[in-house]
This record gives sequence, structure tokens and C-alpha cells, in this order.
Amino acid sequence: MLIDARTTESGQVLRADVCIIGAGAAGVAIAKELAGTSLDVLLLESGGFERDGAVGALNEGKVTGERLDSPLERARLRMFGGTANHYAGWSRPLEALVFERRDWVPDSGWPLTQDDLVPYYRRASVALGLGPFEYDWPWWHRERGMGTAVLPDSDFATGMIQITINHPGALYRDALVAATNVRLCLWATAVELVLDADGTRLAGVEVATLTGRRFRAEARVYVLAAGGIETPRLLLASRRVRANGVGNEHDLVGRYFMEHLNLTCGAAVFARDWDAFALYRLQESAAAEPGMAPIKVLGYLAPRDDLQRRERLLAMEINISAMPFAVLEQLFRTLPPTERLSGLTIRDVAALASLPDRPAVAAGVRVVAEQAPNPLSRVTLLTERDALGVPRVALDWRPQASDRASLVRGLLAFARTLGRTGFGRLQLATGEAFGRKMLTGPSFVVTDPLADEFPGLDFTVGTGYHHMGTTRMHPDARHGVVDANCRVHSVPNLYVAGSAVFPTGGSAGPTFTLVALALRLADHLRREMTA
Repeated sequence: MLIDARTTESGQVLRADVCIIGAGAAGVAIAKELAGTSLDVLLLESGGFERDGAVGALNEGKVTGERLDSPLERARLRMFGGTANHYAGWSRPLEALVFERRDWVPDSGWPLTQDDLVPYYRRASVALGLGPFEYDWPWWHRERGMGTAVLPDSDFATGMIQITINHPGALYRDALVAATNVRLCLWATAVELVLDADGTRLAGVEVATLTGRRFRAEARVYVLAAGGIETPRLLLASRRVRANGVGNEHDLVGRYFMEHLNLTCGAAVFARDWDAFALYRLQESAAAEPGMAPIKVLGYLAPRDDLQRRERLLAMEINISAMPFAVLEQLFRTLPPTERLSGLTIRDVAALASLPDRPAVAAGVRVVAEQAPNPLSRVTLLTERDALGVPRVALDWRPQASDRASLVRGLLAFARTLGRTGFGRLQLATGEAFGRKMLTGPSFVVTDPLADEFPGLDFTVGTGYHHMGTTRMHPDARHGVVDANCRVHSVPNLYVAGSAVFPTGGSAGPTFTLVALALRLADHLRREMTA
């Protein structure tokens, strides 16, 4: 059933068994799972089915610390499907090691393992319209003929990424509108979580529209699925009963904000034929279901667990965009200097190759790296309020020097691997601040990467619109906002869904994992509420 909140009578109370705040990937996945059950579900969405400038302006805020590469109002989307409407569709499970307590990563460790999530990853594959739950390259080589891995016996392993333009908002809009036990309420912005008088349970949600309507939603159970910035904003702004906000008894709400560090870091030349890199080029595979878009598959490289432990690395994913060397030479002849790959000249590339009379492939190198949890990287509130009276958000994003050092150590290890195996050469070229340094494998003597080799380490990194960690999961309320079932420790009928609950971020895009967690939460709610 579809409701337009702009026509809802002010002062009305909408009652349900489950109230879900936010119709992004997590909220939609939970609503779809509960559709057709005996539970009455109310799904509140701040926007409509299309973008709206006035609603989007509610996202405006202030960014301090390190600059994000996109304003807050553009990085988040208030519309059905949420920020997943930005979704590029790159999907793979979160790395198994990322779930573990890593002694070189403070505040790491999940109360779950990757194995705990595998059944839900399988279901998330269906929910997202992905292909088979297979992320090891030999399966794709054996079953789909997609090529073999490079560097198979080295410190760097090859994994697979599945890419789809499908996302829950696009796939399940019609099904949710048609579901008899689900009410999808558009243009309905939650402005306050209202606790009962003694502050032990959530009694309701105050809802407002930009047309001046105000009403209340009441339910047995509430799921806050508003994203890694808006979720802590609403918890912190709800101060009527608890002065520090809802669930914030230990000053953890909004802390540990994490992003992914995206860096196009230079170029490599490999002493191999073009065909050797088939696995690392986008290849199309059949659609998961009739009527869905075909998926695409892509290989990537990542440091193995023992290398991460030895070098004290955070998770990282290396993507190589290979092209025949002759093609690159032709590009250098035709492109103006300002548009040449990573600022390299043809002389640089020729020196990199040092491979006369042998086949060669050139490649751009891009890295997606994990940011370690940092309690000083956080979301807080400003005194300025938006059009609905909610305090605007302030984001203090603080990646640390250790995050950059891990990224550099990982790239140095990759360069050594290329040189030691005779497989190729790597050159870093990310601008003047990072410098251009030839990395030639075993002949390259590494000094402290934080000192002379890369002075200042003030290179600019991109981000992925991946807002994680601000209501982190931990079994102890002194160290996390929600428990292993995503329930807010101090409010037994309030849950959080989405990447805000991630204790660590890994290097995989968060959508696949947050949908898996959402499906797990839906199962938990169904068991608890129908018992």
C-alpha cells in the first residue's frame, strides 16, 4: 500500500507491528522479507520515487577534518532506494580476516564471523540480482571460461567481484506497493525518536513533511535504517528524555565514522600477453533471473592474510586496468600531456617496461583501502537546524597516518612481488605531494615510507559514499551501540540496519554485507515477534 505523507492528517497516529525508518537498501530488504507475513509493516521514506531538491537540502551539513570528495547533500540520497541509487553494483563478501580481532588494528573485531553471514550472503545474492555465490576465480575459469589468475603463488591472491545495476529499490518497489501488510509512506521524514517516560523503550516516532504536516508512528518494534550519517543524527537529536540522545549512554553514537580510501596510484607494465589479463577485464555473464540485467564479473588482487599480518596491513583491493603496450604507446602520441595516464610520459613507460622484444601489457592501478576505526572520526550536531527543525549534522572525518602508511606498505609489497617474480614493474604517480618513485622490485631499497620516500603523505584520496561505523556492533555496551542482533543496547525495541553497524569496513563495497545483515535482522524480527 502506498501513502503520500503530504496528504496525511496532522496529529494522526499510524500504528504497526514494525516501523522501518528509511527505504534504502537495508530498509527495503527488511520490508521485502516481512511482506506476506502476519506482521503489519510501516516503511517511512523521507523522499519520493525521484530526487527532490528541497528534500535533498535536509542533508546539508558541515565537514571538518579531512575533506570528503563530495558534499554531504550529494553523497546521500533521500528517495526510495536511498543512497543505493548511487550504487555502482560492485559486490563481494567482506574479507574473512576483517571480522577478526586484529592486534594491529585498534577496536577491530566483529561479534560475527564471515561463516555466520554466508547463508545471508547467499540470500543477498538473490535480493541484489547477482549470479552464483562464487567469489573464487577457479570456479569462473572452470564454469564460465573467464581466464586464469596472475601471480598465483605469491603474496597476492585473486578474488572476484560481481557487478550489477540491480538494487533492492529498483527490484522491489512494485512488490512493496502491492503487499497487503506493508504500508510505504513517502515524503515522511522522521524528526524525533520518542522514548517512554522512564526512557526504557521507544514509544513512537515523530514524522514531518515539508508541506507542514506532522504526525506520529507507533509500533512494537522500530528499525532505524537511515544510513551511516542520518542514523546517528536522529539518535543524537532525540533528547527529550535522555539528554545525550537515544542509545548514547557511553558517548559512542556517531563515533568511528569510516569511509573507503580510493586512490588511482600510478601505472604498471607487465611482461605478459594481453590474453593473460582476461580475468581482470569486465566480462558479462548471464542474468540471475529473467528480466534482470546481466551481471558482469571482474578479478582483483589483494594481499593474502599472512602478508597482512606480517606487514600489519589494513584490507586493500587492487584493480588493474590493462591495455596492450602498443595501444598505450598510441595513446601517448595522440593525447595532450595533461590527459596522459597518471602524468607519465612515454619515456617513463618505456623505462618502466625495460622489456625489449617481449610482449608487454600496461595498466592503470587503482586501490580501494580500509580505514581503521577511529573514535575521533565522528558525526555530531550543529546548532543550525534544517527546514523541519532537526539540528544539522557535522562530520569530522579523520583518516589517520597509519591508514596511509598501510596503503603505501601494501603497494610496496605489490611492487616487490612484481619485480621478484619478473612479472612486471610498478610506478607510483599520484601528483607532486606523493611524488613519482620507480619501484623496481628486488633492486628497490625501501626506507621508512613515512619519511624520505613519500614526504608528508598528503596525497588526496577519493571516497566511495560508503558511510560506515557510527553505531558500531559490539557485545559490550561500553564499546558498541548495538549488539550482535543489531539491537540498541539500552533500547530493547529499537534496532539499527545498514553499514552504520560495521565495526570495521574492509575493502569490499558495503551494500552486499549490509543487505546480508538486513536479511539476518528480518529473520530475527520474524522469530521474536511471532513466537
